[in-house]
Amino acid sequence: MGLTVPVELLSMIFKFVSNTSTLLSLLLSSRTLHSIAEPILYDDVVLRLLQPILDSSFHRFLKQIDRHRAALVRHLTIDIEMPTGTEAHADWVMSYPADIESLLLKLTPKLRSFTLTDTIQKNTQIMHRLCASSKSPLPSTLSKLQVCRCTSATDIQFALFLSHHGNFIEHLDMLPRGPSVLPPGHPALRLSKQALPSLRILGAYTLSEVFCHLDGVRNLTHLKLGSQAGMDPGAAVDMCTYARHLVNVKTFACTLEYPVVSPLVAMLTGLERLDVHITGRRDIDFLMVDRDANKGAFQNVKMLRVSSYTNLHSDDFVPWAFIRFPGLQSLEVPCAPHAAPRASDRRRSVFRNPILEPGDLFYRFRNAVDTPSLVRWECRAGDEWFCDWEKDVTVVVKSVGRGEYNDRLKVERS
Repeated sequence: MGLTVPVELLSMIFKFVSNTSTLLSLLLSSRTLHSIAEPILYDDVVLRLLQPILDSSFHRFLKQIDRHRAALVRHLTIDIEMPTGTEAHADWVMSYPADIESLLLKLTPKLRSFTLTDTIQKNTQIMHRLCASSKSPLPSTLSKLQVCRCTSATDIQFALFLSHHGNFIEHLDMLPRGPSVLPPGHPALRLSKQALPSLRILGAYTLSEVFCHLDGVRNLTHLKLGSQAGMDPGAAVDMCTYARHLVNVKTFACTLEYPVVSPLVAMLTGLERLDVHITGRRDIDFLMVDRDANKGAFQNVKMLRVSSYTNLHSDDFVPWAFIRFPGLQSLEVPCAPHAAPRASDRRRSVFRNPILEPGDLFYRFRNAVDTPSLVRWECRAGDEWFCDWEKDVTVVVKSVGRGEYNDRLKVERS
């Protein structure tokens, strides 16, 4: 019996299928479903690059991809990983940039976004290799480029690529995943004055790293800065210097060592969402130390997401946040702490979830009175800051009951 559902409707339905095995089953069930599911399966490819002697989805994909399927790939993510208890061979560390280049050459020029994350940090010049060849495997039509620990501001070839082939790049992220600390002596990229004209989403250690040599205005909507924003008193001056690029910023994410978020937020008059991570062995309550008198800077903030080294906070934090941010519609804090609370601190409230994995869960408060819901972000860890805080989140538990919530809200005592 033939399909009675229109192909266009089936394609829309299949796009909601996130499980690769399910898409493969659909792809193999009939010729019609194969033609619908195949483009969706290969549209967004995520690969793990390990040593050849280990199980590596990257090497299997590199060997098996043909011209037809390569033309279907629009978004590519490569995670260079090293399993616990293993060491990287020197010859492999030197060879895998060539493997990445080989794969990119097969996918060019259909590729629209490229994410490269090196968790082993053995080769910080991967992007230098990819940008240095006479025929760069990176297409000039890229709209999104994330390079985490794969390049440096001193990489001239990377800067030349952004200057001459970055006209369509809207999203540029050069920060490591998770909280980022500015390395000493971090210079600015040697970009041309007219580079990155389409830039809207930026993740960098400092604004001067990217904007130091640029002319004109870049219309940023999302901005993430490394710990320089909290460690250096001159960070506010840095933001003031490049204020022309920040007029339309709606989302601001930063890593703070000191509670100086007020002067930074005050410069972002259109800010609607604030993501803050507090470094050092501090609790979330550390944000409450920021008592800047400029309360008007927080009027428009609708969403606040806060984490810290311990991910602990007291009973006072939630009411404080809704008073501090009068227009707040959503407050998120991690579901479970990263570390045990100090025995000397008897007021710390620890959120625990014994049933579900706590690492991916957050408590979302809609106001200071009602109990929260448990939510999970439907994106890669570390990408939450540029995702939609309403559409890209799944509610795991709609409402944690008052009795259950009080049980979760435990006071740790010595």
